[in-house]
Amino acid sequence: MSSGATSGAAGTDRAAASKRPSQLTLEQLKDLKPEWVIIGLGNPGSKYAGTRHNIGYWPVDELLQEHGAQWIPLHGVPAQVAPVTMASGKASSRFSETLGAKSGNADEKSTERAGEKPGTSVLLVRSTTYMNDSGKAVGPIAKALELPSERVIVLHDELDIAAGQVRIKAKGGEGGHNGLRSMTEHLGTQLYVRVRIGIGRPPKGTPVIDYVLTAFEPQDTDPEDGWMDTALTDAADAARLIVAHGPDIARNDIHTRHKNT
Repeated sequence: MSSGATSGAAGTDRAAASKRPSQLTLEQLKDLKPEWVIIGLGNPGSKYAGTRHNIGYWPVDELLQEHGAQWIPLHGVPAQVAPVTMASGKASSRFSETLGAKSGNADEKSTERAGEKPGTSVLLVRSTTYMNDSGKAVGPIAKALELPSERVIVLHDELDIAAGQVRIKAKGGEGGHNGLRSMTEHLGTQLYVRVRIGIGRPPKGTPVIDYVLTAFEPQDTDPEDGWMDTALTDAADAARLIVAHGPDIARNDIHTRHKNT
């Protein structure tokens, strides 16, 4: 999965880490000119750390670690942020290659494979509020950056998808998810991208709130036989692919994985 572009971009991020400020302002974010915002939904604090409702945090944590980045408080906004550069080479897709071949973009393909295509400036975001107020973190950022809502990617738990499956949705309703309701309220639209990580429905007789606020079963997280590691990898890949190629190509890739498994 590595590439020259990836290592170069990650190296730049790590070099910047030594100069990391103690906090950032919205004005400073404007200077960074991020093209995308990625936020994972969850609840802060150790009480909720391993719960189903927090699964949206974990793929974003993977992206954070991949770039050697750390969370930085954002002044005046209930959020921590991490500016990173995501290299296109980290997000190759068999569908983008096929489309490139059909359109005759051979030079672009060879440049990307050689790791020479410039990376994309991305802002990772972690809300410091509880799930139900998640939009308070992203709304002010999107407004200050004049960033279209279509450039906001939200990773979250999804009851209506089988456990372990990952699905991409470019717009739509909130399906009773209070974190998404808050995002819609503060962005002023439902036109933002969702990476939906399936946790399945609770067993009969178990209230939804109890189900989402309890930890996963050991068989879910087992490194050998569980589904967790694969789902988190797919969700992080979904975010990478959306940034590199857009939601349509990302959806075609992610939704057709594991069909024969």
